[in-house]
Amino acid sequence: MSEIDEEHIRKWGLSFSDLISTKLKLNITFKNFRGEELLYSEYITKNEQSQWISLCEEEGNNQTFIVSIDYQSILACTNNFFSNSASLNSNLPQNLSFSEKFIANELSNEILPAFFNNELTVKFIRNEEELKMVHPFHEDESITVYSYDWTIDNEPFGVLNLCHSHVL
Repeated sequence: MSEIDEEHIRKWGLSFSDLISTKLKLNITFKNFRGEELLYSEYITKNEQSQWISLCEEEGNNQTFIVSIDYQSILACTNNFFSNSASLNSNLPQNLSFSEKFIANELSNEILPAFFNNELTVKFIRNEEELKMVHPFHEDESITVYSYDWTIDNEPFGVLNLCHSHVL
Protein backbone atom coordinates (compact mmCIF):
# COMPACT_ATOMS: atom_id res chain seq x y z
CA MET A 1 0.00 0.00 0.00
CA SER A 2 1.08 3.56 -0.65
CA GLU A 3 2.97 5.31 2.12
CA ILE A 4 1.27 8.57 1.23
CA ASP A 5 -1.66 8.90 3.59
CA GLU A 6 -3.42 11.65 5.50
CA GLU A 7 -1.02 11.61 8.45
CA HIS A 8 2.07 11.82 6.21
CA ILE A 9 0.54 14.65 4.16
CA ARG A 10 -0.23 16.65 7.30
CA LYS A 11 3.40 16.28 8.43
CA TRP A 12 4.68 16.98 4.92
CA GLY A 13 2.61 20.20 4.76
CA LEU A 14 4.12 21.44 8.00
CA SER A 15 7.66 20.63 6.81
CA PHE A 16 7.03 22.16 3.39
CA SER A 17 5.67 25.42 4.84
CA ASP A 18 8.63 25.66 7.24
CA LEU A 19 11.16 25.05 4.45
CA ILE A 20 9.69 27.55 1.99
CA SER A 21 9.03 30.16 4.68
CA THR A 22 12.67 29.98 5.71
CA LYS A 23 13.97 29.98 2.14
CA LEU A 24 11.84 32.91 0.97
CA LYS A 25 11.81 34.72 4.34
CA LEU A 26 8.01 34.80 4.34
CA ASN A 27 5.34 33.79 6.83
CA ILE A 28 3.69 31.02 4.78
CA THR A 29 1.22 28.69 6.49
CA PHE A 30 -1.13 26.04 5.16
CA LYS A 31 -4.59 25.98 6.70
CA ASN A 32 -7.87 24.10 6.44
CA PHE A 33 -6.44 20.70 5.53
CA ARG A 34 -8.96 18.53 3.72
CA GLY A 35 -9.03 15.41 1.63
CA GLU A 36 -11.46 14.10 -0.94
CA GLU A 37 -11.72 11.21 -3.33
CA LEU A 38 -12.79 11.87 -6.90
CA LEU A 39 -12.15 10.84 -10.46
CA TYR A 40 -9.13 12.44 -12.11
CA SER A 41 -11.40 13.88 -14.84
CA GLU A 42 -13.40 15.66 -12.09
CA TYR A 43 -10.17 17.04 -10.63
CA ILE A 44 -9.15 18.42 -14.04
CA THR A 45 -12.57 20.05 -14.47
CA LYS A 46 -12.50 21.60 -10.97
CA ASN A 47 -8.95 22.95 -11.43
CA GLU A 48 -9.00 24.87 -14.68
CA GLN A 49 -7.25 27.89 -13.12
CA SER A 50 -3.53 28.24 -13.77
CA GLN A 51 -1.32 26.06 -11.58
CA TRP A 52 2.33 25.10 -11.24
CA ILE A 53 2.52 21.31 -11.31
CA SER A 54 5.33 19.20 -9.86
CA LEU A 55 5.21 15.58 -10.95
CA CYS A 56 6.86 13.17 -8.49
CA GLU A 57 7.05 9.45 -7.83
CA GLU A 58 7.15 7.32 -4.70
CA GLU A 59 10.31 5.25 -4.99
CA GLY A 60 9.05 2.20 -3.11
CA ASN A 61 6.07 1.47 -5.33
CA ASN A 62 6.72 3.70 -8.39
CA GLN A 63 3.38 5.48 -7.98
CA THR A 64 3.28 8.94 -9.48
CA PHE A 65 1.62 11.87 -7.76
CA ILE A 66 1.32 15.57 -8.38
CA VAL A 67 1.74 18.61 -6.20
CA SER A 68 -0.05 21.64 -7.62
CA ILE A 69 0.34 25.23 -6.51
CA ASP A 70 -2.09 27.91 -7.68
CA TYR A 71 -0.51 30.75 -9.65
CA GLN A 72 -2.08 33.08 -7.09
CA SER A 73 0.18 31.53 -4.41
CA ILE A 74 3.28 31.88 -6.59
CA LEU A 75 2.48 35.47 -7.54
CA ALA A 76 1.89 36.43 -3.89
CA CYS A 77 5.19 34.79 -2.83
CA THR A 78 7.03 36.57 -5.66
CA ASN A 79 5.49 39.95 -4.82
CA ASN A 80 6.20 39.55 -1.13
CA PHE A 81 9.76 38.36 -1.74
CA PHE A 82 10.65 41.28 -4.01
CA SER A 83 8.47 44.07 -2.58
CA ASN A 84 7.44 43.08 0.97
CA SER A 85 3.75 42.97 0.02
CA ALA A 86 1.85 39.90 -1.15
CA SER A 87 -1.06 41.92 -2.60
CA LEU A 88 -2.16 41.04 -6.13
CA ASN A 89 -4.06 42.59 -9.02
CA SER A 90 -7.50 41.17 -9.65
CA ASN A 91 -6.49 39.58 -12.99
CA LEU A 92 -4.04 36.70 -12.84
CA PRO A 93 -1.71 36.16 -15.80
CA GLN A 94 -1.96 33.06 -17.98
CA ASN A 95 1.83 32.63 -17.92
CA LEU A 96 4.46 33.22 -15.28
CA SER A 97 7.20 35.81 -15.73
CA PHE A 98 10.88 34.90 -15.37
CA SER A 99 10.98 35.92 -11.70
CA GLU A 100 7.71 34.10 -10.96
CA LYS A 101 9.08 30.91 -12.59
CA PHE A 102 12.21 31.32 -10.48
CA ILE A 103 10.11 31.42 -7.29
CA ALA A 104 7.96 28.50 -8.52
CA ASN A 105 11.10 26.43 -9.08
CA GLU A 106 12.41 27.39 -5.64
CA LEU A 107 9.11 26.20 -4.14
CA SER A 108 9.35 22.94 -6.11
CA ASN A 109 12.91 22.40 -4.91
CA GLU A 110 11.60 22.08 -1.34
CA ILE A 111 8.95 19.43 -2.08
CA LEU A 112 11.37 16.48 -1.86
CA PRO A 113 13.23 17.63 1.28
CA ALA A 114 9.84 17.99 3.01
CA PHE A 115 9.08 14.36 2.15
CA PHE A 116 12.54 13.20 3.23
CA ASN A 117 12.07 15.01 6.57
CA ASN A 118 9.06 12.75 7.10
CA GLU A 119 10.80 9.54 6.05
CA LEU A 120 9.09 9.24 2.67
CA THR A 121 11.34 8.49 -0.27
CA VAL A 122 10.19 10.19 -3.45
CA LYS A 123 11.85 11.36 -6.61
CA PHE A 124 11.19 14.41 -8.74
CA ILE A 125 10.16 13.87 -12.37
CA ARG A 126 9.44 17.35 -13.76
CA ASN A 127 7.57 20.64 -13.41
CA GLU A 128 4.83 21.78 -15.78
CA GLU A 129 2.92 25.02 -16.11
CA GLU A 130 -0.30 23.37 -17.28
CA LEU A 131 -2.27 20.52 -15.73
CA LYS A 132 -3.23 19.22 -19.17
CA MET A 133 0.48 18.55 -19.87
CA VAL A 134 0.66 16.03 -17.01
CA HIS A 135 -1.00 12.63 -17.29
CA PRO A 136 -0.09 10.60 -14.19
CA PHE A 137 -3.57 9.06 -13.94
CA HIS A 138 -6.27 7.78 -16.28
CA GLU A 139 -9.23 10.13 -16.56
CA ASP A 140 -11.57 7.54 -14.97
CA GLU A 141 -9.12 6.69 -12.18
CA SER A 142 -10.09 7.39 -8.57
CA ILE A 143 -7.62 9.70 -6.83
CA THR A 144 -7.25 11.22 -3.40
CA VAL A 145 -6.74 14.97 -3.34
CA TYR A 146 -5.31 16.53 -0.19
CA SER A 147 -5.64 20.31 -0.11
CA TYR A 148 -4.49 23.22 2.02
CA ASP A 149 -5.35 26.90 1.79
CA TRP A 150 -2.09 28.79 1.16
CA THR A 151 -1.70 31.86 3.39
CA ILE A 152 0.94 34.56 3.69
CA ASP A 153 0.76 36.56 6.91
CA ASN A 154 -2.66 34.92 7.49
CA GLU A 155 -4.09 36.23 4.20
CA PRO A 156 -5.35 33.56 1.77
CA PHE A 157 -3.52 33.26 -1.55
CA GLY A 158 -4.65 30.15 -3.40
CA VAL A 159 -4.47 26.43 -2.72
CA LEU A 160 -1.84 23.71 -2.47
CA ASN A 161 -2.97 20.25 -3.68
CA LEU A 162 -1.35 16.85 -3.55
CA CYS A 163 -3.01 14.15 -5.68
CA HIS A 164 -2.27 10.44 -5.78
CA SER A 165 -4.07 7.31 -6.92
CA HIS A 166 -5.37 4.37 -4.96
CA VAL A 167 -3.51 1.79 -7.06
CA LEU A 168 -1.49 -0.69 -5.01
